[in-house]
Amino acid sequence: MQQALARALHVTSDKAILAYTELLQDELRVLLQRNDDSCHRYLFPLPAQAPLPPLPSALAERNSVIVAQILRDAAKQAQAALSNQRMQALRFAVIGPWANAHPQQFQMLSNPHLPADKQAVCRAAQSLYAHIQNQHLEAAPVLRMMLGRSTR
Repeated sequence: MQQALARALHVTSDKAILAYTELLQDELRVLLQRNDDSCHRYLFPLPAQAPLPPLPSALAERNSVIVAQILRDAAKQAQAALSNQRMQALRFAVIGPWANAHPQQFQMLSNPHLPADKQAVCRAAQSLYAHIQNQHLEAAPVLRMMLGRSTR
């Protein structure tokens, strides 16, 4: 399922990718409130890690609805892939200002498995996703690239 989701995230509709990002931010908020490493393990899973405690049922249900929308939209009307050059330009335009304003947080996200405050890494991810969503028209292609690569 994760591989199908990763492929679909690259080509799904703007509406679906933005809904998925909003869900991701809500999930991060819940995980950060647990005051343990579950948020970090959620964002940067390791192959042999123990399963995470379940999220509240309302978030799990919302996740199912949004993932279904992503898969449906990807099958219906795949978004055209951007050239590497265009994608890098968009990535720089959208993420660059945040990275310049928050160099330490950007460094933490660039190397998530280095020793660092795991809660701070999660808050940085949350801040970055919020910044990207605020970019409106340019947000969806950048989110497709980021989320399609990781599927969290």
